[in-house]
Amino acid sequence: MPLLSFWKSNRDEVLRLTIEQVVSSAGDGNLHDHSGCSGELRKFLRSVPSERLFAYARHCLETSFNKSGLVLQDVVNELGRRLDFDVEDGLYQGKRNTVGFDGIWHSAEQPDLIIEVKTTDYVTVSLDRLRGYKDKLLTQARVHKDASILIIVGREDTGALEAQVRGSRYAWEMRLISIEGLIKLVQIKEKSDDPATLNQIRQLLRPFEYTKIDGIIDVILTTAVDVEASQSSEQGAPESDLSERDGYKQVRTAPELLDEKRHQAVSSFAFLKHKELLKRSRTLFWSPDKDVRVAASYQNATSEGTSPIGMRITLNGTSSWRTQRRVTSFSLVWIEKTLLPSRIPGLGRTRRI
Repeated sequence: MPLLSFWKSNRDEVLRLTIEQVVSSAGDGNLHDHSGCSGELRKFLRSVPSERLFAYARHCLETSFNKSGLVLQDVVNELGRRLDFDVEDGLYQGKRNTVGFDGIWHSAEQPDLIIEVKTTDYVTVSLDRLRGYKDKLLTQARVHKDASILIIVGREDTGALEAQVRGSRYAWEMRLISIEGLIKLVQIKEKSDDPATLNQIRQLLRPFEYTKIDGIIDVILTTAVDVEASQSSEQGAPESDLSERDGYKQVRTAPELLDEKRHQAVSSFAFLKHKELLKRSRTLFWSPDKDVRVAASYQNATSEGTSPIGMRITLNGTSSWRTQRRVTSFSLVWIEKTLLPSRIPGLGRTRRI
């Protein structure tokens, strides 16, 4: 059965497959440029939860199998999409009169990133060749002159490659990150609702002067404040404020449980609509084609009773509501229906919902 048909009919079974089995089920199972296998695989990767992408990337690094490096390239580019870059997939194998980049990550707010994926740093990388990619892309007007090169390496121990970049004339044009480091950035982004966190993450992927570490401290502080604010808003007001309310008994629910119930609610809604919904931030979920976007958020419980989970979605231009009054037998903090406007405050630009 073709991969995408199998995915639609038996999602849980497909998620239990290894990435090798996934590739063999895509198209004719022969992964190469412009093949049906490549098209199906890339479309599938856009639909799977980020946790599976992490597992696929690690499997490619830990297990040797045919064309594992090509599969890793597609997985890494999908991780770029999870960081909200507009990703242009590169070729698996360079050809004459083509530019052999592995990917280009575009962003309206940040300069482009030209991606080079390496499973290991044991082999010396030709930095001149990578810089040549940028020159050719500039000639073709496919990247901006401020574009930089991001080398993504499978191993966390990248000392040899770091020394090679530092000692080259391209030190201010290239940056290096391990795949585990990239995975951690995706995890941070998906736990956040603050656009400033995503902006700081993207800045980390660009070359910058780090003798002075203020920029790194800003990232840590922004993320910590964002997470703390998120937890405070969902756990309720301080007890000192609530003690003045007659007859009120506050029940605090663990953030992990709230997040689990949020995922259950969104998954149920996705099942009803026959849509895949991927986590974009702590409370926002999108379909891979971005046609459906769901926000699920909790608010404080009060003495009047309980509210249902509320989600407002737009499907094919038509707005509708779905609520669930009893998620589990647990007592949850207040859950409020909140309209998602077409302009989301704080995102820095208009997003159509």
